Amino acid sequence: MLPDTYTINTDQVTNPGESLHNRWLERGIAVLSRDEDDLEKLAQPAIGAIVLMWENGIGGVAAGKFSDNDVLRVTRTEDIVSKKEVREFHRKVDWYADLRKNPITATEFSKLHGTDPNGRLRRFNKGKEEILELIETRSRDIEKEQLETRAAKFAEVQVRPDQQAFSKSVFIACEGRCIVSGCKIRQVLDAAHKTGRNWRSGQNSAGDGFMIRKDLHALYDNNLLWFDEDCKVRLATNVYPDYAQYEGVQISPAHCQ
Repeated sequence: MLPDTYTINTDQVTNPGESLHNRWLERGIAVLSRDEDDLEKLAQPAIGAIVLMWENGIGGVAAGKFSDNDVLRVTRTEDIVSKKEVREFHRKVDWYADLRKNPITATEFSKLHGTDPNGRLRRFNKGKEEILELIETRSRDIEKEQLETRAAKFAEVQVRPDQQAFSKSVFIACEGRCIVSGCKIRQVLDAAHKTGRNWRSGQNSAGDGFMIRKDLHALYDNNLLWFDEDCKVRLATNVYPDYAQYEGVQISPAHCQ
């Protein structure tokens, strides 16, 4: 059964010239601010309900899931998203699909739902499955396009040409993520060779390595972190207290063997 799904408007008409959706994404929140009833309105969606962020004149720029039940009444100037407001209501959202590079248009939405999205926060059912599929496909296509660019930037810091090619191919194969932690911040990632593989022997293909966070890479190189025969993460006892959350993490066989 699909979760409840909503559209929420960033109120760009009320706040012209501001990229409010960028601030919502950066801070991991959804915002309502028109009247006091908005506190109760923003509290209605259940945890896990999906919300499509709608920017007037642009379209659906992100999709996320409400991640807790708390709605905060925000009055401090430094915490308010739109400086035209004196108070706002904020609720945490895990924005899992960034669609800013290719937003879902009003035409696309109305074709599936029957009408344009309207209202500050509105639940919808008609066309929900098709719209969620469109979000998933659009997000995947955008990430795929961005992955090549991110991989090239990651490989730029490597000195040897063969190391650049290796880093880029491994980055793409691992979808730009640490295979242990899932971290996607390229500045703290390394392309590591699998145990027994050596760049000097020409073992520099995507299958010869994996992406790993730098601190975890140091553990791996010092035999303090390894993968067992079932491709699960194992930790030495002296580092376990600080890295216990990674013990037993399942790794894809493609990346650990």
